[in-house]
Amino acid sequence: MTQSNHPITRSSNHQIAALCVALAGCGMLPGRAEAQMRPAAVAATRGNSDELRAWDQQIDQMLRARDLRVRETQKDALVAGRQHERLDQYHHGVRIFGGDVTRQFAADGTVSAFGLLHTGLDIDVTPRLSVEAARQAVAAAASGEFFGADAELVVLPLPDGYHLAYYGQAIASAGLEIVNVFVDAATGALLRQYGDYMHEGVIGTGTGTYGDTKKVSVRSPPSR
Repeated sequence: MTQSNHPITRSSNHQIAALCVALAGCGMLPGRAEAQMRPAAVAATRGNSDELRAWDQQIDQMLRARDLRVRETQKDALVAGRQHERLDQYHHGVRIFGGDVTRQFAADGTVSAFGLLHTGLDIDVTPRLSVEAARQAVAAAASGEFFGADAELVVLPLPDGYHLAYYGQAIASAGLEIVNVFVDAATGALLRQYGDYMHEGVIGTGTGTYGDTKKVSVRSPPSR
């Protein structure tokens, strides 16, 4: 059985985050951002039981503090008796875009933990923009119509730091493409946007959030 309590219909968190971080060519306007520290990569298995135990304890502690929240739990389709738990990271009740962890459980405990956790954030999460104004800003940025649920307030990591942003989707008037849009939660200025549909089989490179080189693979749109 799958349980999901996320408010916005969207692509997988990892796919969106990878594109958002890796593509240096996406549109972005300068704005005030909080200083950014490199997030901690979580990669622990039973091959290193001490490391796995330490991460397991930290994840449990963050769950109790509501800094991590369960997005989805799902049975492993390949290994009987195992279950995957996907967790989103929050800062003062606001989801950190791309901050998440997946744990795999068996009957005798945690098997592995993988993901990315952000630490040391010091950013105010009070938006100046209303949700309705954010919807309008998202639609305007895509030159189209807002699509789906209300705009979601998120903390968005970008190369220049953390931004308080609204995330939403819009259907662009040109090409009927679904566009993922982030606008500044104070001004409505465009911070980042990218489309869901791209060309199949293309593998390129881009500069990641922390100056490293990333491989980016993209896929084709469905035939019209």
